[in-house]
Amino acid sequence: MKTFHKFEIIDGRRKRAVFEIPTSRGYQYLCVYNDIDSYSVVEIEAELLLNLWRENINNVQRDIAHGSPKSWVNDRKFKDAEIGFLEGEKNPVPLPRISCGILNEYEDAWERHFVFFHKYLGKHIRRVPFVSIDDVTRSIWLMTYGAQRFPVLCSSDYDHVKLLHLLAGDPDVPPQTVKDIFNKTYTLCQARGGLHTRVK
Repeated sequence: MKTFHKFEIIDGRRKRAVFEIPTSRGYQYLCVYNDIDSYSVVEIEAELLLNLWRENINNVQRDIAHGSPKSWVNDRKFKDAEIGFLEGEKNPVPLPRISCGILNEYEDAWERHFVFFHKYLGKHIRRVPFVSIDDVTRSIWLMTYGAQRFPVLCSSDYDHVKLLHLLAGDPDVPPQTVKDIFNKTYTLCQARGGLHTRVK
């Protein structure tokens, strides 16, 4: 992964993978622990994620999704993210969690019947992809300060991960389950001479 930075062992046994994100406020650090094994990590492109987030017309996060850095800084929790990122590499922030799937949207369908009348044809179903960001504040904080890409957690349901990667992920960076990151990539780092080895 392009943002992968290093592995660390915490308290002599717990492992975490650390990711480094360039922003206008310097490098920011995110992490995932090895015991979050029901998720996959997808490296998303921020602009694609934002566009996808805004497309869902039933999005309960609609107002904030259609905001901008100018409005996001006024979010009531924005300062919490600011504080969270302050500790930097020594205490990285957990990866944002994102849900992704297909939503059925129902619309009334009509057909013109004569000049002034319309015939009701029933409900038309439109299937649209959606994302819901569980950790909105840290995501908008990163986008406010110009992060072009950052890793997120997505439920390891294969279809959800595949869809998120297809619609908002970096095509050159395949998603990885957290389990694989700590089994395969961690082992590869050890083989290359240490836990701080960067792996792409």
